[in-house]
Amino acid sequence: MERPRMVLETRDLTKQFGGVVAVNELNYAVEEGELRCLIGTNGAGKTTLFNLVTGALKPTSGEVYFRGVNITGLSPHQICRMGIGRKFQSPNIFQELSVSDNIRVAAQGKSGFLGLALHTYDETFEDQLPPLLKSIRLYEMKDLRASSLSHGQQQWLEIGMVLANHPSLLLLDEPTAGMTMAETRETVGLIRDISAGMTTIVIEHDIGFVREIAETVTVMYRGRILAEGRLDEVERDEMVRDVYLGRQRE
Repeated sequence: MERPRMVLETRDLTKQFGGVVAVNELNYAVEEGELRCLIGTNGAGKTTLFNLVTGALKPTSGEVYFRGVNITGLSPHQICRMGIGRKFQSPNIFQELSVSDNIRVAAQGKSGFLGLALHTYDETFEDQLPPLLKSIRLYEMKDLRASSLSHGQQQWLEIGMVLANHPSLLLLDEPTAGMTMAETRETVGLIRDISAGMTTIVIEHDIGFVREIAETVTVMYRGRILAEGRLDEVERDEMVRDVYLGRQRE
């Protein structure tokens, strides 16, 4: 039987801030094509893990591998160009530009310093723009200023800006934060659409949302993996119920 191809793997990954161990000898692996949800209480180490994977933080010890290549210590722009894209908790967009122009600017992210300095632009991207805008539910708003979008729509726009660089691993940090219920429901379909054939990891606190999209759930606690598996299996785990899910019940 062929061994699954690991897109992301951490080996004894540790990040310490003074006396606080945010990520503690973490061994975490995600296979090609997975849609994985990462859950846990505040301070469990989820966002710190994303920061370590994307090079925003350097580990105290341990290693990060992307498609079998050790990327530990590489800069964020090097890691991005290798194919890891990340959406942060709060939208980071160009408010005064149109929706389409936000995507166009983001699409230059892999062109390198010379390309940016010369304002070069791949004209073939214009053919890719309409389907991308449709996938993030913003095609009808393509000519509007980004500042006119709702908070949820701005979240979708930033997802589109990340997708413009064609990542093979997509990291989404609380993509439904601040959304209305209707926007959250729409985001379920959005993530299902964009994650088809793309390895995706989603940090999320909304268990109802996780239930709608999750194939595999990883529960983090104090920088380590507490449980992993299908959500229904994880919800039956007594330690998970006591530490995390149980706080929302009875």
